[in-house]
Amino acid sequence: MDPGPSRSGSGAKRQPILGVMHKILLREGQIDQEKEHFWMVGLDVSRRPLFIELVAIGGSYHANIKPAEAHFG
Repeated sequence: MDPGPSRSGSGAKRQPILGVMHKILLREGQIDQEKEHFWMVGLDVSRRPLFIELVAIGGSYHANIKPAEAHFG
C-alpha cells in the first residue's frame, strides 16, 4: 500500500494543485481578499485535481457552510 507523499517531503506530487490554486488566487486580485473563502478541490485516486469550486465567501473571520453545500456525489 502506497502511503502517498510525505508531508515533510519536497511536495513534488502536490505541485500541480498548488500551481492551479496559485493561478486562481492571483486572478482574483484584490476582490474580497479581506473575506474568508471556502474552496473545494476534488481529486482522483492519483491526487490530480478533478474540480475546484468556490463554495462560499464569508465574513472577515469565517464562512458559514452547511454540510449539504459541501457535499458532491
